[in-house]
Amino acid sequence: MSLSSRHPQDGADQSAYSAQMGGRAWLGALLIAAGAIAAYWTSLDGQFFLDDYGSIVNNPHIRNLWPPSEAMSLPLWWPRSYETVYGRPILSLSLALNYALLGRQPQQPWGYHVGNLGIHICSGLLLFGVVRRTLQLPRLREDFHNRAPWIALAVALIWTVHPLNTECITYIVQRAESLMGMLFLLTMYCFLRGTQSRQGTLWYVLAVVTCLLGMGTKEGMVALPVIVFLLDWLYVAGSARAAWKARWKVHAALMACWLYPIGFFLYSEPFVPDPGDVYPTPWEYALTQFRSILLYLRYSLFPTGLLFTYQMPTVAAWTDVIPEALVVLTLIGGTVWALARGHWSALLGAWFFLPLLPSSSILPTADNASLHRMYLSLMPIIVLIVIAMDHILLRICARSERARKVAAVGLTLVVVVVLGYLTSQRNCDYRSDAALWCANIRVEPNNGLWHNNLGRTLLNEGRLDEAIARFQSAIPLDPELAAPYAYLGSALRQQGNRSAAVGRFQDAVHRNPTNPEIHKLLGITLMELGRRDEGIQALLKMTELEPNKPETCLQLAQAYVAIGRLIDAEAACRAALRRNDRHAGAHNHLGVILAQLGRSAEAEQEYRVALQLDPEHVEALNNLGLRLIRLGRYQEAVPLYESALLRAGKSPDLHNNFGYALLQLGRTTDAIEHFQRALQADPTHQLALENLRIARARVGNTSR
Repeated sequence: MSLSSRHPQDGADQSAYSAQMGGRAWLGALLIAAGAIAAYWTSLDGQFFLDDYGSIVNNPHIRNLWPPSEAMSLPLWWPRSYETVYGRPILSLSLALNYALLGRQPQQPWGYHVGNLGIHICSGLLLFGVVRRTLQLPRLREDFHNRAPWIALAVALIWTVHPLNTECITYIVQRAESLMGMLFLLTMYCFLRGTQSRQGTLWYVLAVVTCLLGMGTKEGMVALPVIVFLLDWLYVAGSARAAWKARWKVHAALMACWLYPIGFFLYSEPFVPDPGDVYPTPWEYALTQFRSILLYLRYSLFPTGLLFTYQMPTVAAWTDVIPEALVVLTLIGGTVWALARGHWSALLGAWFFLPLLPSSSILPTADNASLHRMYLSLMPIIVLIVIAMDHILLRICARSERARKVAAVGLTLVVVVVLGYLTSQRNCDYRSDAALWCANIRVEPNNGLWHNNLGRTLLNEGRLDEAIARFQSAIPLDPELAAPYAYLGSALRQQGNRSAAVGRFQDAVHRNPTNPEIHKLLGITLMELGRRDEGIQALLKMTELEPNKPETCLQLAQAYVAIGRLIDAEAACRAALRRNDRHAGAHNHLGVILAQLGRSAEAEQEYRVALQLDPEHVEALNNLGLRLIRLGRYQEAVPLYESALLRAGKSPDLHNNFGYALLQLGRTTDAIEHFQRALQADPTHQLALENLRIARARVGNTSR
């Protein structure tokens, strides 16, 4: 590009220029932060969804910052669990920090939303800094002159308020993507500062540290060493050889960060799909990604009609995606061609494709397409568009610098306001599960899965009639989908219509015979109907489909207890412990069964083991307390019930049992208080009524 303005040359002009740029940088930073807050203010009302529960709400590892191995969820590497934070210690640590500072009330997610917004603002500021400093490098300065700060500001503002990023910010657990993006940009920023600073070594060390942190956040960070090398090659050194010769130690250190994802891949527990889940082959998945990438490009340019998740069909034959493949392969070819010529645009192409590589290549994931994958890849698209618009305005307004500036500011303002409004509105869809699935239905009203998911939400809220109507709407839209039949069966079961529920569960099994959860529901319902043999067979099938999951064995054990087969129940519990001997619930359940078999001493030992593994296990606290009461060791039972009531303060059984222990210790007034609390929770609790009568008699007051 040719420009009419002149780059300052002498020292005085350069100092004034630097001071002016510094002032503009602070103003730009304030505008970016304000834009992000305005666009994402509505996200603070968002709720927890799906993977948020396993990774945040029900994740005990993020509740303490010490020891670091716990806060970083390192025990989660073996065995595999808590999927979103699995193998991502920096992500887990960030959630632990968030919990310590703002998130100690797990059912109030606003603190995590504040944390996500803070990360996103930092990313926007870093993008501003990276683009601004890159455009001011000697190889680009002649083209962009003093327009670099304004181009960088437009890029950062548009990206910060773009609706395509809402899933990364408002869906809390997708902090994995935004935190990785922040560290990605921070590494690039530190590298750029290193090339321009006398303290370059310090900046390079910081770049390596942030790169390693990013590797521990999410797998997409593996693209960064290549991106930084291309940045050096195309924008700083001028050639690959010169870049490596000048800074080979820095690039080698950044590439050494690959040892973390490589080591994790080699030594972590292999991924085993859940029974019933069908994953495409690597070839099918790769073909499907041609459509996914075009979908991402479409939403980058026209971000309306966003879906929370995408039911993109898997492509089986390459002939089905010839048009899409031609577009994507042309873009890849253009990137390679630009790289061969040493053109600056090659970095933008690599920046788009490389972060998508772990999730959009040949490694199948649960979703063929997910918008959160575009957090980093959206940046080069916006950079390219803004630079293109800058070039167009230079041509159109060649005779008037003022007209160009007014047009640039006005156009940027319009785009930012429109995108910010769309983002603000999109965030409102995250205020509840029902609102989110209703938004999906508005975009795709004939999608049976979205109706099913809305029905599941209504079912969880106890709105059975509405849920049943949704499931019945979903079935004709996708007759081969098993989920609506299974959830319809669950709703009918809750209504008391178990015979009809069995029929729906059988329909679901016919469509998805490898789903253990459906066999579990069928087995439980058959047991409730008195069809015990059929119920046991369904539950045995469940354990066959999930042989390594202790919970399935415990479910089978409960069924055996219900029909009096205690020896079989004990065997099922011990099978659960063979799968995971640190499962507190399995030890507690085994203790209950041993107590029913008359082996009380062994039962007590199991309760104690359960509490060693989980000191907050309410059922184990209660069961051990009852055992001590029966032995007359009332004083030992008191702290157990105090601990249990801290976690389940409305349990009538706990209050009654605690009151009985206090009564035997002569603390009659305290005992009466707990009997009364038991009756407040359950006015028909017979043991509490009887114990309250006895306690009042002891103080000479038989009136109620």
